Amino acid sequence: YFVYSDAKGGELSVVLQSMVYEKIHVEIVSFLGKIIFSGDIQPDSGRINFNSTGISEGIYIARLTNSQGTVIKKFVNSSFL
Repeated sequence: YFVYSDAKGGELSVVLQSMVYEKIHVEIVSFLGKIIFSGDIQPDSGRINFNSTGISEGIYIARLTNSQGTVIKKFVNSSFL
């Protein structure tokens, strides 16, 4: 998985390495441990997009879980990138 933020466009994207047709449990957690988003997503393509306009600039953790395991990725939400 790849996670990146386009703060200017107000979008957070999770790019899947392969086509995944099963539900993925997604958690977005601030670096201080506050859960920003938690929910099950049914991908219909190789990408999952979130509206990130309400997320402050900072460092976050994306935790993605499915039947194959859990992947944890750190990303920065910044308008300077």
